[in-house]
Amino acid sequence: RQDRSARSRRLARLALAASVCHEGGHMLAFRLLQKRWPALEVSAFGITLSLRGAALTARQDFWLALAGPAVNGALCAGMLLWMEYPGRYTVAGCSFAAVNLLVGAFNLLPVPGLDGARLLADAREEGAAKVAVHWTARAFGVAGTRKNCFLPANRVQYKK
Repeated sequence: RQDRSARSRRLARLALAASVCHEGGHMLAFRLLQKRWPALEVSAFGITLSLRGAALTARQDFWLALAGPAVNGALCAGMLLWMEYPGRYTVAGCSFAAVNLLVGAFNLLPVPGLDGARLLADAREEGAAKVAVHWTARAFGVAGTRKNCFLPANRVQYKK
């Protein structure tokens, strides 16, 4: 059995790894959007991307803000699926999944300085809102139109 300090250190390392992966998602998205690598700023409040001199549209900023939480969500889901296959859930695996879920969800809060506030501000602009609705609709298997955004993409037929 581990003592509390060892568990705390392990959890802190997992949180740091989740934060680095989160910022890595932002960095990769920035690289894809701007064709250059961004600078990172480390402060007492965490690790953030420096967007100095970057001319981003609302649509690009939306996807840039969404990239970090998406990486955390993918890591959480990936770990849970990886543990599901052999049917062996471990404390370390569940901790990794939980920390990634919490880091991603925390960053989606609509608080200034977090990704959620940027997503909300960008979604208010017409272009980013249309993109968000379009890709959300595609992700859930529905086709968007101008009159009705959520029409079924194909009819589901149930066997009797």
